[in-house]
Amino acid sequence: MKSVFNLINKDRWIIPGLALLILCWNAYTTMRCGSDELVQLGTVVNFLQGEGFTLLQTNDGNIIENIVIEDWPYAYRIISLPFVWITGGNMDISFVLVLCLSYLVLFVVVGKIFRELGGANHLFMRNISFLYFALNISPVKFCAEIDLFTASLFLYGILILYRYIKKEDTPARLIGIMTVILLLPHFRYAYLAKSLALFGLLALLLMLFSKPKKYIPILAVGAVLWSLNTYWITSASYFQETAAHIVQTGTTTETVPDAGISYWLYYYAPAFNSFFPDFIIFSFIKSAAPGLYAKGVFGLAVVFAFLSLLILGMMLSWFIKTYFPLKKEKLREQLLPFLLFAAAGINLLFLLAFYRLKTIQPEGVYSGSFFYTILSVTNRYFALFHLSIFILAVYFAFSLQKRFFQMVLISGLFFGGAHAAYLRTVFSTFDRMKNMDIVNLPVGSYNDSRHIGSLVNHARKENTKTIFVHPIGEKAGDANRQIKPGLFLRTTGTVWTTVPFIPQENQRLFLSVRKGEKLPDLPVNFIPVYEGKVYDLFELTAYAQ
Repeated sequence: MKSVFNLINKDRWIIPGLALLILCWNAYTTMRCGSDELVQLGTVVNFLQGEGFTLLQTNDGNIIENIVIEDWPYAYRIISLPFVWITGGNMDISFVLVLCLSYLVLFVVVGKIFRELGGANHLFMRNISFLYFALNISPVKFCAEIDLFTASLFLYGILILYRYIKKEDTPARLIGIMTVILLLPHFRYAYLAKSLALFGLLALLLMLFSKPKKYIPILAVGAVLWSLNTYWITSASYFQETAAHIVQTGTTTETVPDAGISYWLYYYAPAFNSFFPDFIIFSFIKSAAPGLYAKGVFGLAVVFAFLSLLILGMMLSWFIKTYFPLKKEKLREQLLPFLLFAAAGINLLFLLAFYRLKTIQPEGVYSGSFFYTILSVTNRYFALFHLSIFILAVYFAFSLQKRFFQMVLISGLFFGGAHAAYLRTVFSTFDRMKNMDIVNLPVGSYNDSRHIGSLVNHARKENTKTIFVHPIGEKAGDANRQIKPGLFLRTTGTVWTTVPFIPQENQRLFLSVRKGEKLPDLPVNFIPVYEGKVYDLFELTAYAQ
């Protein structure tokens, strides 16, 4: 036991490497590429073909349009570009590699933060955190790669700001802070407001610790750069439409007829979720004891909310004792914990400001989609909050020796380990294809979609003819949470046709269809190319004889 403790306390490479390996192994064996990623990866393929970050579409096979996709910023596409090129357009592997890269970036940033935060104890705190990340769903595994990239970038900005104020206000650090502020919304549009908040923190600290003749020019130039950057981002039509929708429907309710509003808030227990993923607990109780779940779900939610408030309250009480009465030297001395708590507050406050009292009716809590659409997806929006609170909890537990936070972390570590062990009874150890059969409904649909995309991609590479695809029953704008062939076909560099047509001599047309659905009534032969569990692939030939 002593040797294990010494390893955690002194190790520089073994534990980080092992934790990163576990996360990447988990990503390869259990994580599927989502609809958002597939659409963006499709634009990357077309970029590599010289078509820009667009998707190709036609209505009749004659006029091909390049559809510009503005639903997401370009950071994910730029990051994934070399991986798509190296893997030859294998979207499954490209997705896993980008996800692993996001873990690596997070590890680097968190390690740097603990070097400043933990003093002589920083290796122990860092290694405990990495082991926690590897075993528990919270606070890392329920985040998508772009969430981790963006939250890591924000935390890195905070670290640079801390070094700039406390250590040495070099021009390089100031440029670094402004670069982070400008880059944030190019990773996620939702971080536009957070980038302004980070700029506000910079302004506040400069006014506290610098002279006016120094900080006024800095803030003036920074404000101009932020405004120009914001104008560039918000000029996109998608951003304007989305922002208008949020402003008009800030208070919304997912309704069920004749049911009273429960005010099940999206943010009812955020700090609890930083250590114990609520959707895992609710899902387990519902599957193991449906009767108990029906009777006790709201009572359990109250318990989670209380624990969340307790965690935040314990932290807040320390901050109040440490900083009040407020003096500049006290703030400078404990600046990094303050900035981490501010980051968590920024994430929470902006979600409250934009989504307000978004609720779900009581009957909605019992629906099968509740755990995914409401709870697990919502946790992604709290990525910055979860990571900041977690880092602070480790600091409180092992630097300030707060017993309460030690118990929280130990409990979370045991919970995560037990859940990880359970998942390994469900998933194969190394067989990704077998595991992908069960991560998307209907069972087998993900592998069918992946195989169909791979076959069409192979046909495109080995043929000079223009390849057209038409997934029957899917629309070009579809991007829901369940993966269908159309999303993988979008990544093949082929042309999506909104209606099937008779291909000409220099054209090939493939149709994906769910079993049992009717093929189009055209005077052509339908040659089966692939027969799957859920979806089949056909190629249309010339006129039938």
